[in-house]
Amino acid sequence: MTQLINPHSRGLAVTVPDVSTTQGNSREATTARIARNVAALFGVAVPDAPHPGAPWLCDYNDVTNVDIGSGSPPGWGALDRGRRPDGREDSGVVSPATLSQFGPDSKAALVLHGANALLRDVFETMGEVVRMTSLCDDGYPLADPSRLSIWASLQLDAFEAQPLLTVAAYRARAIQRAVTANWRPVVDTPPRLPPQEAKRTPEFQMAGAEKDVPSRPVETELNVVDGVMRVVDPVTEGDGEMSNQLLIEETVGRMLSHITNGLADASYARIAAGPDGNRRLDVVVNRASVLGAFFDANLRVYNEIEPLVQDKVPTRLASGTSASVRVPFDPESLPHWLRLLPRIPSAFELMHARPVVRLATIRALGGLLRALRSSSLTMPDEILQECRARALALAEVSEAVLGAEHEESVIRRIYYHELLWPAVRIGRAAPADHPRGAQAVAQAVVDDCSDLFGRMDTFPAGEWLPVMDQVSGTLSIAIRNLQRSDPKRAKGLADQQFTRWLESFQRLGVDVMKDDLDHLLRRCDGLATPLHDWVAVATRGDRPLEVRIRGIEVGHRVTLPLRKRLAEIRRHDRPYRLTLQVLGRALSDILQEDLEHEVATTYAAYLLEIEDQLASTSRCRQLLSVVFDDPGTQPLASQFGTSDAITMLSLADVALRNQELSPHEANADRTRDALRVAQFIMSRADETVASDLSERLLSLEQRWSRATA
Repeated sequence: MTQLINPHSRGLAVTVPDVSTTQGNSREATTARIARNVAALFGVAVPDAPHPGAPWLCDYNDVTNVDIGSGSPPGWGALDRGRRPDGREDSGVVSPATLSQFGPDSKAALVLHGANALLRDVFETMGEVVRMTSLCDDGYPLADPSRLSIWASLQLDAFEAQPLLTVAAYRARAIQRAVTANWRPVVDTPPRLPPQEAKRTPEFQMAGAEKDVPSRPVETELNVVDGVMRVVDPVTEGDGEMSNQLLIEETVGRMLSHITNGLADASYARIAAGPDGNRRLDVVVNRASVLGAFFDANLRVYNEIEPLVQDKVPTRLASGTSASVRVPFDPESLPHWLRLLPRIPSAFELMHARPVVRLATIRALGGLLRALRSSSLTMPDEILQECRARALALAEVSEAVLGAEHEESVIRRIYYHELLWPAVRIGRAAPADHPRGAQAVAQAVVDDCSDLFGRMDTFPAGEWLPVMDQVSGTLSIAIRNLQRSDPKRAKGLADQQFTRWLESFQRLGVDVMKDDLDHLLRRCDGLATPLHDWVAVATRGDRPLEVRIRGIEVGHRVTLPLRKRLAEIRRHDRPYRLTLQVLGRALSDILQEDLEHEVATTYAAYLLEIEDQLASTSRCRQLLSVVFDDPGTQPLASQFGTSDAITMLSLADVALRNQELSPHEANADRTRDALRVAQFIMSRADETVASDLSERLLSLEQRWSRATA
């Protein structure tokens, strides 16, 4: 067998069989030939194949059984034509008679059969990862939503490694399952129907009769999906095994549908040439967005958890054994939160696993921790501290197992610092976090990001952009911190960050500084989040004026429409609101510059639009509607946090700038209301949090006083 490790996979290996080691027309030889042909058609290189044209990038709908039999599209010779090991001539084609034995849908069965053979080692790796990550710290099972997130993270790993192959396998699986669904009504006596009506009536089954069993087993499962899900084995307290199986089918279908339908803002694909000259498909996946939404949905369905040991309620089963009563997840219960957090295996445990399992385990646990932070849940401070502790433990284990210089170890450290930064800033870092001053944390982030930037070319283009997206926000905070102590170095890092962003897009064939804006809007559906983060970097005050202008244009004409469309699809407008906030501040700042009259007029019109759109977002409407002297609103007001204060300050800034440019009563009312809400939130915030925003608030209050004088 030949193992081909795709550079996208970071360790997941597609196993391409070697036909020279199989015998003639045996079942093993047939499986090997079909697997090789499927691999070549769907973008997987077959190293020992004599055909110079392989691999091809085919769409499942366009492939025929003849193509699968030959391993090449029409007009090309068979993939493996040549001589057999025994010296006889080999056409390299699987005979039509052999292909016809697969069914009931021949093409789907062949693709599924070939994919299962190619992904055999990936299936084994996934199973080991799930088993290694399925426990909490006390040794009891991790909650189902978290284990399902591990499963989903592994599915994304497989998709990123071989996008065409996995999507083709998903479609083949869906078709096979659909055509093998055989609903047959059960009857006590055969119905007597006229011949013309009998042809239109479903086949019936006599009560008590044994069900028909196909003479040849029908392949309907994709092992990396269904087989690994059986290892996860989520359970709901529903109406029995059948109900649970249907829910599992719905969960699997939801995740696969995310992938095959484009993942909305979370996926982007581009055909490129690899280092070996073969064409390949680069994909970008915003894993945090996908996994966070998947976790939220699963917590609503699989909301029964094992209580902690001290809270266990024993019950007696029919066999006389003792079990625990699963209880609904309660977001007010800290012990319940702990059931969502995984145990981090020790370095000793991982060192006894295969190398590919070590890396896949660390990636999967990192994906789960990010999914928890990306979900809509508001975590208690104690659980945030537990997340930081696990992020630190995972970073240390990664360094011990993979080495401190490994890319994954660097990413784990940066993510830990991303979680640590707010705790250091507000003085809540626990001793286990090795608390240091903000300056020391900033220095650590800068060092790791500089290290990572130097390795950009070692990452596939599709995988690098999400990495850049992950680290950019934390680096921006570090740069702002360094500006106080070392402004020259901070400026150099800001320039490097901006350059790396441009290079990240350019590696995917996107030039955000030069491409036509309508062209960007058409082709960048899956890049809304990276584009938002680039706009935030490009429109900072330390960027040259022409860069800030380009950032505003890309934000207003590309990023904002993409985010708005997604908000309408998802019925959730937080990302759209954040883009409005970034653009609002950028426009407010740049309108103080000496701009050409036409540009200034255009941007003033933009700013009026931004104000109305920001005020109409769901969170702004909620914040502005609170009557603080009404006791009935106090519980709601107590839930407001720092991010809400930032939102209100952003709205006040935009409304006040509009008021300064063109006085209007509506702008004045909105400015006053937004400042009032921000003042109320900050009066109840921790002193350190309030001090971070107080300078901005004071500046706005002074501007407001001048505007109303």
